Amino acid sequence: MLIKLLLFVLCAVFVLKGVESAELQQRAVDINDFRKLALERHNYHRRRHGCADLILNDTISAHAQDWANQISLGEGLPHRPNNPYGENLFAAWASWTDYDITGDVAVNSWYSEIHKYVFGEATPHNFNDVGHFTQLIWKNSKQLGVGKVAKNGKVWVVANYDPPGNYGGEYVENVPKPL
Repeated sequence: MLIKLLLFVLCAVFVLKGVESAELQQRAVDINDFRKLALERHNYHRRRHGCADLILNDTISAHAQDWANQISLGEGLPHRPNNPYGENLFAAWASWTDYDITGDVAVNSWYSEIHKYVFGEATPHNFNDVGHFTQLIWKNSKQLGVGKVAKNGKVWVVANYDPPGNYGGEYVENVPKPL
């Protein structure tokens, strides 16, 4: 009987280790799927304004992921200090611990600021209300990196852009009206 019990425990540990590995692999797939959908949604919106598609960059994504990891440990949603990239941040939460979002949710939220944007201004008078939208569309940005953390019912998303956007006096040429 003791041998059967030991065999059962060893099998159970082996099965649980397999589940843990599969779960980690699933998370890796999930972040890649998240990034792909975020990129697709960025490019969908950019095309609506006649802007070239962004390219997903692994190095910039690692940078964004690092910041998503860091901000998930603290309070608030601070921008990364001395960031060489443009940056959009997003956070969401729910009462259930396994809450998560897809890659288009944050991007669509940023794009929704279009309704507050006044096309033709050299520099937006209401930057805090439209800065996510303008960075998303910024014509001169060419590469994108995306990071996400989902835990305990909260989700943090970081998008980094290279070259960065939102330079005063350059909005007219970099944030075109929809076609």
